[in-house]
Amino acid sequence: MKNIFKKLLAMGIALMMVSACVYLPAFAASGDNEDNNENIVVGDILDEIGNENSDNNEVTEKKITIAFKIGDSILKINDQDVAVTTPYEQNGTTLVPLRVITEAFGATVEWNDADMGVTLTYEDVVINIWIDRTDALVNGQKTTLLLAPQLTNDTTMVPLRFITENFGADVSYDDATEAILVEKTIVEEGAVTDYSSILHNTDKEYIGDSYYGWSMKASKSLSVADRAFDGRNTVFAYGDKAAIGIFITRLNGITKDEVFTLFKETAGNKTITKQSESKDSQGNDCLIIETKSSTIKEYQKHIISDGLLYTVLVEVSLDGGDMDSISLAETFSINVKDFKNAVDLSDVVNGKRTYENKNLKFKLDMPADWYESSNKDIENVITFTNRESYSDNSYSYVGVSIQSVDNISSIDSWARHDYEGNKELYNLDYAEFSDSVKTKSFLGNDAKYYTYSVKNSDGKVVETMEDIFFVQGDYAYNFAFKVVGNGDADIEAIKKSVTVKDIDKSKVGSLLVKQEDDITYTTVNGSANVEYSAPMTWNINRDAGSNSSMVNNGVDTSVIVFAIDGNYRIEDALNSMLKDYSKKSKNYKLIKPASYTAVGSKKGYRAVFSYEDNQGLAYIMDIFICNDGNNCVQCMLDTPIEYYGAKNIKIFETVIDSVNVK
Repeated sequence: MKNIFKKLLAMGIALMMVSACVYLPAFAASGDNEDNNENIVVGDILDEIGNENSDNNEVTEKKITIAFKIGDSILKINDQDVAVTTPYEQNGTTLVPLRVITEAFGATVEWNDADMGVTLTYEDVVINIWIDRTDALVNGQKTTLLLAPQLTNDTTMVPLRFITENFGADVSYDDATEAILVEKTIVEEGAVTDYSSILHNTDKEYIGDSYYGWSMKASKSLSVADRAFDGRNTVFAYGDKAAIGIFITRLNGITKDEVFTLFKETAGNKTITKQSESKDSQGNDCLIIETKSSTIKEYQKHIISDGLLYTVLVEVSLDGGDMDSISLAETFSINVKDFKNAVDLSDVVNGKRTYENKNLKFKLDMPADWYESSNKDIENVITFTNRESYSDNSYSYVGVSIQSVDNISSIDSWARHDYEGNKELYNLDYAEFSDSVKTKSFLGNDAKYYTYSVKNSDGKVVETMEDIFFVQGDYAYNFAFKVVGNGDADIEAIKKSVTVKDIDKSKVGSLLVKQEDDITYTTVNGSANVEYSAPMTWNINRDAGSNSSMVNNGVDTSVIVFAIDGNYRIEDALNSMLKDYSKKSKNYKLIKPASYTAVGSKKGYRAVFSYEDNQGLAYIMDIFICNDGNNCVQCMLDTPIEYYGAKNIKIFETVIDSVNVK
């Protein structure tokens, strides 16, 4: 995918910290996915929509067609006759039986005698209406009906527009049969929330998100191509050759000048037709840039408010794209309070969003500010991360991992393997594990579980974890709940919201969670004349000159390899390095003084010290220096103190033993 903009990360702006990741064989490191989710402001969104449409072709769809005539008590649902209370008109408004139509779409309908109310639940939408009242609630948000629902022959009758606006159904008239047709296409698996049809049928003037407080003019030409679980990224198609993307990112202290400068510099790669920096109507800093290439016209609008960057991006193909899409984007505004005349994309109810995986048959309620950090290429590993709970290089998160029962020897062995793996990752001077894998009930199943807590250098508990394993039906499950800082209340509420139903094995088939029994190494060619073995799962970064570093983003751990020409006295080189770090590192403390030792086939000087970074977080630096021919080789392991465990030490020593200066 081509990128319109460089990553903000490229200028050192960490718009989003990478998800916390412990040694959980059940979970893939989510850094790459999160990078795509938020750090890239947007790729080529016309290409993105093409990709989305390609993916959607593989999704199972079914069409519901309901035909009826005013004054006729027979409805046809997919050509099947159903006797109903007769639809009728009142003051030019068509009223239809609520239950029979909405249940055909898959909604559930509940009647409440006490207040003459009806509750409809459809996918992740809950609608409350009342007889003879025009006020209604959609996911807790107030709205007004064209006409109050009526009770006729013990049947709730509602305006036809209520059906079209809230269930995304298309309405047409069949001249041949003189029938009104209500049609809805239902996407059975993995669908984007069905806002597109709603947009096509609504008469509301605006579209927006009440949780994030933004809105812009609506259009029947808009359709939702993609929307992130947490609502921070939304991409609309506008016809076939135009697209609008709305992206909300946290700036984490980065200044307005730094952000705006980046966008201005990036825009310089194309012909700039407009660039203006000013204040919007509410006094927020605003940057507008328009550019064009030989094929595409682009419009950018960036607004900064309360530490958030709101970006609106429009791409219009010069080969027939609709320029009205730019007119819509120009109306984009933030800090909006009134959504009565807007299609509200927000699915937040009482501060929570419901995540439902229809394929894997589980559901849970997540706090509204959590995001899904899963690797989309791995369907049976789903992770959620709390971007608000950053502390000591980690985030609270929830992970769900599912595999076929016939792919494990037992649920106990899966749990024990995970338990031992985490114990190897952590520095046991700073992490306390339950003494064994234990048994309890979870969701009505006999489950295996273990817990651990992590302390900082001051002895304060900063992280707790509970890993739960159980079997239901043909599949084994691992639910992991990690709390960082003061996230206990969120985690407990999430646990209580979890529901799991038996997975249809005939549809899902076999699932396997990869186990890291042994670390697989690969040969890395350094920037200059150095090569060494590194874990295949680590990301490799190469610096200029003879410096080569590899970084494991999951636990903020790096191994750095230097090769310096010249046969230096390695003891002097080590002492010089330690002296240098003692000057610039906060609370420097030598843990293991320099000593001459062997690491595999290499012999040299090794020392270990602790230090604090600028945020007061404690780290370990393990240094080994030796000679290789006419070169001085320097290897360093830099890791948070809690991750200076057996696993990372073994990786470091493998790198040392494998270093070869060519």
